[in-house]
Amino acid sequence: MPIGRLVEALQSKEITELLEIIRKNASLVDEQKSSIEALGREVSGLSSEIGSLKKSNHELSDGVKAAADSVRQLNAELEDSVTDLKLLKSQLQSRVAEKIESEFRVLLSRFEKDVESIGRMKAEMAGFASEASRLKAEVERLNRISSSIKSADFELADYARRLAADDAEKLRLMRQIDSLERLVSRLRKQGR
Repeated sequence: MPIGRLVEALQSKEITELLEIIRKNASLVDEQKSSIEALGREVSGLSSEIGSLKKSNHELSDGVKAAADSVRQLNAELEDSVTDLKLLKSQLQSRVAEKIESEFRVLLSRFEKDVESIGRMKAEMAGFASEASRLKAEVERLNRISSSIKSADFELADYARRLAADDAEKLRLMRQIDSLERLVSRLRKQGR
């Protein structure tokens, strides 16, 4: 229930109760007024009973004073109740405003933390994207190198095979030369 309606409900309930008290007091005053008027009519009609009427009038006057005091007291109580109600309204408005402000601060704090987290995540994502881009470039460079190495490996393998074949041929020829040199040396030894 909104605060305005709550205050209105409290005010209307209190005001209704106060109006009921005033109505009752007005009824009492009306009854006393009727009694005074009846006594006045009796005084004018009964001159022989003036003494007793004075006494009754004095008692009635005391009753009216008591009723007037009661009305004044009720009026003071009504004013106190209205003052209390205004104070309660002010306090309720203040408390509600403080509660709303407190809740707003909590929500604002959460929102700021969420924005901060999103900022950090954005920075991390940018770092990840940069790192992924760098890794992609590195992989592409390695792919280029590996493709050039593969073709060069085949060229080197062919060269190595030719070199090995040439070494084998050289070794064979050196053995033949060595054999021929020994043969020539033997032939020389024999021809001497």
